[in-house]
Amino acid sequence: MKASFRSLFLVLSLVVGLAWLSRAQVSIERGNTFGPLNADTLCLDAANRDACLSRAAADILQLDAGDSFNLNPAGVRLSSDADGAITFLGLGNGTDEDLTLNLDDTANTIVASSSTGVTQLTWTEMVQAVTRDGIITTSTDGGLLANNTASTAGVPVQQSPRLRLRSNVWNTTAVAANNTDDWWIESVPVSGTTPSGLLRFGSSLNGAAATHLMTLRSTDGKLTIGGLALNAAGNIAWAGRSILTSPADGKINLSNNAETLGFGFDFTTDALASFRTRAQTGYATVQALGYLADQSSITAGAHATVVNTGEIRTVVYKATVTSTTCLAPFAAAALTADCTVATLPAKTKIIAVYADTTAGWTCSGTCTGTKVMVLGKSAGGTEYIASNTVATSAVTRGLADAELGTELVRAARIQDGAIIANAGGVWTGTTTVTARFTSGTGNWGDAATTFVNAGSTSFYIETVVYP
Repeated sequence: MKASFRSLFLVLSLVVGLAWLSRAQVSIERGNTFGPLNADTLCLDAANRDACLSRAAADILQLDAGDSFNLNPAGVRLSSDADGAITFLGLGNGTDEDLTLNLDDTANTIVASSSTGVTQLTWTEMVQAVTRDGIITTSTDGGLLANNTASTAGVPVQQSPRLRLRSNVWNTTAVAANNTDDWWIESVPVSGTTPSGLLRFGSSLNGAAATHLMTLRSTDGKLTIGGLALNAAGNIAWAGRSILTSPADGKINLSNNAETLGFGFDFTTDALASFRTRAQTGYATVQALGYLADQSSITAGAHATVVNTGEIRTVVYKATVTSTTCLAPFAAAALTADCTVATLPAKTKIIAVYADTTAGWTCSGTCTGTKVMVLGKSAGGTEYIASNTVATSAVTRGLADAELGTELVRAARIQDGAIIANAGGVWTGTTTVTARFTSGTGNWGDAATTFVNAGSTSFYIETVVYP
């Protein structure tokens, strides 16, 4: 009984205090049963039953339907729609926006909305973390940006909202200032008989017009970009297929997936494309270049194994000799200077040779006599170009049969060329082509310095190399 009176005393004290503070009527409505005091409802305006706080259940208080609660006069007002939604309304000196959280209408979903036109919710210094546990390998949303407006025949596309990433950067031009740097990602559908879509990446500097530097197409995975920069060890690889790499500047390798087979492109010299081995140390073989099936008249024999179905192997080689490129021989205290022009591979047939002297050979020292040149497969050999003068003016040798060497003159040719063969008729070895320049009077040099002050001869060698 003492406890009941103590409770009554406390409740009455609270009522009197609130009445004094609000200067409003206060009443306590009791239940129908007597006994210990059960205060069910507390109204600050009893006559109109306004601003009433009641006991909804054990340990639960509630405001009457339609009542709201202010957190100080210029703070925040809390109200409910009596159907599972709570609204926060600003009461300060600003724009007094509101935010409603609907916790009831949609299963497993909380819907946020605003009746005052709020379009942005800003989080300051707070990391947004989304946890979705236990999804294993099931693709599951962790975030959703949606445009739920249906497309129509008149408006066939409704693209998604975009995810924007904003940073700030200092502009160092004459008008120095801070600039915004924006990137965004968005889904752009494409209307058609079979609709498709693009994943599009956009960029804007300081609010300027957007540029879209990369798109990914849904129909075939085609990626459209403004440029591609890989690190030095990067590559472009097809799953289980070929790999494209760049071992050095001006070089590209194309290989199989295991990188054990392939070849390389070498374009370290302007306007010159070389096909190289994967190691980029030698030349690769090019097969079936430009051949069409109906152009080939050779078919496989019934009793033979086809080793090579056909290759283009006729090439023209050019090398230029000057007193600078052949410095040591021309600096020697000798009447002859032997200059290596080329090394021909095995199984080579020389079809034609020309020696084009574009600048006559002249000297400032003792080598003042008549100067001649021969070209052969050894020092002083005359197999390809016979002894011809390389006078003080330009001259081309090889234009007449009489100017050719012992193996290229018409009477000596074998199958219209000179076959490179070792002693005994074996054609498996390489051959060095050497040009000998002979001074008629006086040495080319003094063992330290050449006396040649002008002279340049280019050699053209047309060959066929058999596989």
